Amino acid sequence: MKTGHDSIVEGLCKVLWYGGVPCSARNIPTHATTNHCGDVHTKLSRAQKSEVLDVTCYTPPALLPVQGNCTMEENVHKGKMEKHSGAYTGMGFHFVPVVTSTLGKLHPETVRFGTIAAVNIARREAAFYNSGYKFARLVDMKVEWVFARLGVEIARGMARRACGLHFARHAPPRQSGWLTQEDLDGGRDWGALDAVGSQGSAAGAA
Repeated sequence: MKTGHDSIVEGLCKVLWYGGVPCSARNIPTHATTNHCGDVHTKLSRAQKSEVLDVTCYTPPALLPVQGNCTMEENVHKGKMEKHSGAYTGMGFHFVPVVTSTLGKLHPETVRFGTIAAVNIARREAAFYNSGYKFARLVDMKVEWVFARLGVEIARGMARRACGLHFARHAPPRQSGWLTQEDLDGGRDWGALDAVGSQGSAAGAA
């Protein structure tokens, strides 16, 4: 089953692909000595190293925005860097933690990555399409677009996580399987049907 994290990763890839940035969430390079790996492999610029992204969406504790001298997103970012950065740097990749929160806050490095992506998207559009906008204005538009789309994908992932947890905790016991469209189209009385439907209720309504 797709998780909230998977949904955010998929959404991030969509944002990059829509902007013409090559990326993949499959066959991510693993560490040379372990099976650890990030979530997305992309390349923002031909002149630079390709990037490996690792997505994290944390839930900040209520009324506790600071832990010690660091904010929580800084601690999460630091943990990801310690886990992946050295291994990927040694392999010739640039590692970027994409750290978000359920409250919508982004780590400054995530904001920086999104802005760089927006600039590269603007360059591609300016090279292949005359939009009539000055380049600075085009960059502003792409920055707004990247973060608006990223916000939507994060919200979608959080909705999937919340709904999935709710269903897992409160789902009725599964019996013979979900009713099919044929069951509903077969003239069976709605009042006699259970949403999940057991063999007995289905047979009795037939």
